[in-house]
Amino acid sequence: MNGADLFARSLRAQGVEWIGTLCGHGLNEVYAACLRADIKLIDVRNEQTAAYMAECWGRLSRQVGVCAVSSGVAHANAMTGVVNAHFDGAPMLLLTGAGPLRTAGMGHFQDFDQVGLAAPMCKYVRVLDVPERIPEFVHQAFAAALSGRPGPVHLTFPMDVQEIGVDMELPAGPAQAPARMHAAPVDINRAVDLLAAAERPLLVAGSGAYYADAEQVLAEFVAAYAIPVTVPIWDRGGQRRAGSTAESGSGFIIGRGGGLPGGVSAGAGAGCPGPGDKGGRGPEPSSRKETGRAANPGGSGGCAGATARGLCRAPGGRF
Repeated sequence: MNGADLFARSLRAQGVEWIGTLCGHGLNEVYAACLRADIKLIDVRNEQTAAYMAECWGRLSRQVGVCAVSSGVAHANAMTGVVNAHFDGAPMLLLTGAGPLRTAGMGHFQDFDQVGLAAPMCKYVRVLDVPERIPEFVHQAFAAALSGRPGPVHLTFPMDVQEIGVDMELPAGPAQAPARMHAAPVDINRAVDLLAAAERPLLVAGSGAYYADAEQVLAEFVAAYAIPVTVPIWDRGGQRRAGSTAESGSGFIIGRGGGLPGGVSAGAGAGCPGPGDKGGRGPEPSSRKETGRAANPGGSGGCAGATARGLCRAPGGRF
């Protein structure tokens, strides 16, 4: 077994089943090792495509998408997808081949600092320079990509390190799942106070709700308190759709009304399904319709779900 085999087995231990790639200089050993590890190689015609495939997979699956490109210009091309993943918070790994480590800085083929180029946009960057530590480096990269706010990571893999023979096995057992982050109680209380004081609250749900698998909790919360919810254009997926409506063509109505930018309505959180709701509109209290204030749900079923998860302080509601 060589360094490339150890790398491919480390990817397989992390659950990687395929890699998007454009065949080029510095990846021959990696390709052969991936085939031996039963990792599918999907060849594309441009490195940007491979990177966007990895980013898209990360966003849709909540797992780390992987792409592999050759050195130099190919690395720069793939950075387009990495930059996109950085801004959108998508977990992905860019693996880049390179000339031999022993001739780095001496002018070998397309010799430049690939790690330095990737560092500003990545949560973790590393040259795989010690073959025996490849499983450690892969684990660190995946942990960084998935922990906290997800994002891209990068590994440069020199050709001579790929070819070095190693005599070791991967530790047994599945890969360790990243720890979830939790808000501090003082921040939760502050958010409750701000919502309680708001006359026309609007909840903007980012990608964090999606990666935390909190869609159902979010739907119950906004239904219980009749708070309209929207998502930024690149953060789709943090909000469950509850069936289309004639007015908006989507599961949520956030149009018609005054007091919010762009005609966004302070009207009821229509379409946000509460417990047991199979897709109809959420509650629409008269006070919400007339004044734009969040109504007190009086301990409704939706509030009970939110209370159980610490989203409000007591049955009966604060808002």
